[in-house]
Amino acid sequence: MSKYDRLGEHLSGLDRGTSNTLSFERIEAILGFRLPKSARQYQAWWANQVGQGHVQSNAWLDNGWHAELLSLRNKHVTFRPAATPRAPKGARSSGKSVLSIDDANRALAIHYGLRTSQIEISLKG
Repeated sequence: MSKYDRLGEHLSGLDRGTSNTLSFERIEAILGFRLPKSARQYQAWWANQVGQGHVQSNAWLDNGWHAELLSLRNKHVTFRPAATPRAPKGARSSGKSVLSIDDANRALAIHYGLRTSQIEISLKG
């Protein structure tokens, strides 16, 4: 679990029919800590990059959002729904997919354009 997952969870609960602009202050309130200095100084911190070392962008990309329209001067960033959501962490392209309940919940919410709170998964065994 990444320290930026709270931001992803917040975004997953937003209306996917529109872009959403968040101030750095609001993002810090969601996260519960201050953004690093690099987030306030470098556009690259907000790049939609994947992979190791990009835990912040994985938080929004894994929840079906892209960062865009960044204003370092005005201290805000606009997130827009991704046209094609990324496969959740843990999904494999061949054979069986192994997903946590949280990942499955997020994937279903993205696929159906719902909030994660609107999805209920029950297991029968």
